[in-house]
Amino acid sequence: MVDHFCVEARRSGCDVVAGVARYELIAAAFPESRRTVTKLRDGGYCGCNLFAFLTPQARQAADFWRQVEKERKKPLRIIKVMGVMAVLRYLLGRLTLEQALARLSRRMKLQAGVVRMPFAEAAVDVDKVEDWLLVESILAKKTSGSCASDGAP
Repeated sequence: MVDHFCVEARRSGCDVVAGVARYELIAAAFPESRRTVTKLRDGGYCGCNLFAFLTPQARQAADFWRQVEKERKKPLRIIKVMGVMAVLRYLLGRLTLEQALARLSRRMKLQAGVVRMPFAEAAVDVDKVEDWLLVESILAKKTSGSCASDGAP
């Protein structure tokens, strides 16, 4: 998974890249698992905690994201950071992933992109006991020869 992410991130031509997986992929593989889903016009996406900072300008992305995280519980300040039109499009279900990336790129003054991960497991992180148990079951299946991903190594 990490190799796939790194290869695709380098191919992207972007300054900063994040890994995402389609929610449908994750739900099909792990229907019992609850994930945070960003619902966009072109589908639902889950983060994979994979990030590549590929150029010196990418540091601006970390600074920008710290600002967003700091304001995350203050909706009016998030609107100021992200822009009114982007937030309205999101709330109306009209924002696509590409539009969101273009908006973020303009706001950060760099090129932001994503790598769409074909592995449901890439979106599974461990921040509660249920997640740990899910990872244990994934690993048990892998050692027995079966896997919930799309069959990629």
